[in-house]
Amino acid sequence: MSAAELEKSKEQLAELLEK
Repeated sequence: MSAAELEKSKEQLAELLEK
């Protein structure tokens, strides 16, 4: 897993938590 992929996953998780 690349750092970019990890960051993208983190962003998606944050979006889900925001809802």
